[in-house]
Amino acid sequence: MRPVRMIGEAVLDLVVSGVACLLLYVALEELLRKPGHNTAVLDSMVPVTERKLPWLIVIAGLLLLLWLGARAIGGPRGALWGAWAWLVRIGWWWSVAALLLFIGVAAYGGSTRGLADMNWGFALDYLAVVVPLLLVCGYARQRGA
Repeated sequence: MRPVRMIGEAVLDLVVSGVACLLLYVALEELLRKPGHNTAVLDSMVPVTERKLPWLIVIAGLLLLLWLGARAIGGPRGALWGAWAWLVRIGWWWSVAALLLFIGVAAYGGSTRGLADMNWGFALDYLAVVVPLLLVCGYARQRGA
């Protein structure tokens, strides 16, 4: 039962954080867009709007939902601890996803190209960022539990 719960936690954390970041990005882009520009965000997926108030409501609603989620995770320890624990969980799961993506791309690149054709500088820099982030978030996650 534990692997199913971990997969559920991973999917929930990745989807919620991804959707929240996308909504926040779109709302901020629309708020900061100069009046009179007829270009939309995300290549016309979000229509151009004249009013800014709906985007402020989206941001306020998103922040409210994130605060409620942090309170739920924090429980008796409080919303601040819950936000920290949630941020550590999200960092850990995104690091795991990034490492799995790297392994898949490296395996595909290794099977289709020679070792001399690999971009070793990027690969080592990528690992230099992802692996320490994964370790720090994993350590903080174990300390918090």
